[in-house]
Amino acid sequence: MCLVVVALAVVVRSIGRSPQPTRPGTIDALATSSDACVTCHRKSSPGIVEQYGHRWLWLPTVGGTFAMVVATVLGMIERPTRTDLWTYVGAMILLLAIGAVGAVLHLWFNLGPSRQLVPEPLLKGAPLMAPLLFGNMGLVGLVALLPEREHVG
Repeated sequence: MCLVVVALAVVVRSIGRSPQPTRPGTIDALATSSDACVTCHRKSSPGIVEQYGHRWLWLPTVGGTFAMVVATVLGMIERPTRTDLWTYVGAMILLLAIGAVGAVLHLWFNLGPSRQLVPEPLLKGAPLMAPLLFGNMGLVGLVALLPEREHVG
């Protein structure tokens, strides 16, 4: 729950600073990079560099990878400790928070500067339901922890 509160606080703080939504190309974290890979991709596939130059894209990338690694390692442990289980629960809650934050950011992006609900950006812009897949995986992960019930029938 603490992760959700912190994530939402970061989003609210970020949204409150800017009167207009931030478009993916406006913040380029890779702008000053002289790395050979970045230089080559700027020419051959600029969309990748533009997307990963946007700081908010790193939250689902790193968070999703972390949760996948935690779930995989937990599956390989024969007798997980209480700390192992709490780490897993924290990773699943992180996925829930990423899904909620992502849905809000995608909606905010699609509303545009006018903050009006127009159908075209919702269809062609940032996919509104895509971030919620993180939340779905977090819920499935938490359901996996529920104890088995014997079927009496």
